[in-house]
Amino acid sequence: LNKVYVKHILIGYDGANLPNTNLLPESGALVLANNIKDSLIWSGGSMFEVLAKRHSHDPSVNKNNGSLGWVDWGPQLLSAGSTLKWLIHLGS
Repeated sequence: LNKVYVKHILIGYDGANLPNTNLLPESGALVLANNIKDSLIWSGGSMFEVLAKRHSHDPSVNKNNGSLGWVDWGPQLLSAGSTLKWLIHLGS
């Protein structure tokens, strides 16, 4: 199996199944995701931890800076029941 090192910034939107009650509308979340992507490209990825702490709705971000560590690549990459609304690859 191939392993990949995963970092993420979870951006919730109104209607998503997240505990945060201060969520953006879906269109605003997409704009935010693209702004974060542009900042990551501009910084060469060096601002990831700052952006994760500033924007992620993942409650564990203060402990892990958005890092999920090494995981097996494949369908199990997303936990059961997760919905991936947008996947924006750095550089795409």
